[in-house]
Amino acid sequence: MSPTKLKFANIIDVLVVRVLNAMTQATLIKIISQLDVLEIEELQKLSQAIKARLNIVDESDKLAGFYSALLSSGLVSHLKPTYSQQQPRLSSIAIQGDPLSQTIIEDRR
Repeated sequence: MSPTKLKFANIIDVLVVRVLNAMTQATLIKIISQLDVLEIEELQKLSQAIKARLNIVDESDKLAGFYSALLSSGLVSHLKPTYSQQQPRLSSIAIQGDPLSQTIIEDRR
């Protein structure tokens, strides 16, 4: 990539970050302005939700650091992906007739 294109790409990156930061700040200002109209119970629920979210992020950061340390120390060569709660689980398929385990047992006889 030419130096001119590289400078232009860097300028675009900086502008995108600034726009996203401004959007985040605007959203935060909107949320804070809405705090005045919430009831005590609603504020307590909001506080609990924020604490729960922060705990999830904190635990995730700790786990990522642990995995990173395992990789860098050479104790493990790679990590398998783990099941995430955000990923939908596949639903069971309903079948008619005898249970599959019973069919297997009968076939072995």
